[in-house]
Amino acid sequence: MLTLSIIVLAIGTLLLILALRGRVVERGAFCHRCRFDLCGLDRQEPSLRCPECGRDLSGHKSTRATLRTRRPVLLACGAVLLFIGLASVGVSATNNTARVLAVMPDRVVLTLHSAGMDEAFTEITTNRLARFPPMSDRTWSRCVQVTVAV
Repeated sequence: MLTLSIIVLAIGTLLLILALRGRVVERGAFCHRCRFDLCGLDRQEPSLRCPECGRDLSGHKSTRATLRTRRPVLLACGAVLLFIGLASVGVSATNNTARVLAVMPDRVVLTLHSAGMDEAFTEITTNRLARFPPMSDRTWSRCVQVTVAV
């Protein structure tokens, strides 16, 4: 469980980095401040200024070679994966897995069990069978099917 949590955390971090860096939209010469396209300007002129914002373009890093745009969908996916990864690493590292599984719905615990989580099977066999109100017949039959398949 801890290994899977660390993998999800790493993927979430990678997606966030890629989303914030963005993808290249256009190549050329652009003002670093206002992103104005400087194509067609005489770059050899000593007192060259950006026609849009007036920034001096003769200094170091006053222009950029590419324009990038951020990826909001990738940013959202990365943030969700990062949150899930951090939460699951915290739960695994503090040995609170049984407490977390105890408050989860039956379907989620069965799904985690079918995904290979051993703690979920322990939760089903020890706590879910002897509780009040008992499991529904549908959940019970699914539990039996999952257990037999394993």
